[in-house]
Amino acid sequence: MGRHQEAPYGFQCPYRDACPHLDGMSTYWAGELIRDAKHENFCFGQERWHYQQENDALRATVQRLEKQNAELQARLKAQHASCFKPNRQSFGNSGKGKPRKRGAPKGHPPWNRKPPNHIDKTVDVAAPTTCPHCSTYGLKPTGETQEHLQEDIILQPKTFVTRYVHDTAFCPCCRRPVFQTGKGELRNCPIGPTAKATAVFLRHELKLSMRSTRKIFQHLFKLDFVPASTMAFERKVAHLAEPIHELLRDKVRNAPIIHADETHWRIDGKNAFI
Repeated sequence: MGRHQEAPYGFQCPYRDACPHLDGMSTYWAGELIRDAKHENFCFGQERWHYQQENDALRATVQRLEKQNAELQARLKAQHASCFKPNRQSFGNSGKGKPRKRGAPKGHPPWNRKPPNHIDKTVDVAAPTTCPHCSTYGLKPTGETQEHLQEDIILQPKTFVTRYVHDTAFCPCCRRPVFQTGKGELRNCPIGPTAKATAVFLRHELKLSMRSTRKIFQHLFKLDFVPASTMAFERKVAHLAEPIHELLRDKVRNAPIIHADETHWRIDGKNAFI
């Protein structure tokens, strides 16, 4: 209570003359005020203790959840990285010094397919009248020929070799002799379309590896090629199938209902799916 604070209105202090230091305020009244203040402090102290305990419990829960969240984030990141990390091996001298350049060393002779030892069919291809490169009309024959040997397979365990003899014509725009593609001929390809289509079928329908596909052609059809040639077959088929792919994509986008499945494919040697 302040020094100049007066007693409540209408309150008669019975000890006014006996309490000169309280400015006439009753000692009983002062005692009641002190007791009420102590009681309020006790009550507030109990509430503060209760809130402090609840706050400590919530803080411990938040710390535990943050730690658990950090562990789950680290585990998810590691799992995501392991799924999309390429399975690549280091080339060269085990990381010491400058790594060796990929591919055959300089001066290494190229690998060429052995020419076939027999010819089953010869196809004469007339000289083109239109340049297959620039579409120039009115080409004149040169009288020269260009041979192209192509191996293909038929539905029996042997290869069928076709020799295409092309009559050439001189193109004034290209300034060189040109020739046109014969029926059933893949231009500048020593392996025919039936063999390539069969290799792609074995790879994607029967899920055979490139080496297994090569073994089938090597032992069954006596047609040999490197496993990397199968990848080139697939790229050629993918390029030719681009118009069909675009058409199917437009139809799927315009369809009112789309049915999806979980067909998987492999990325860096691991299964992946949407």
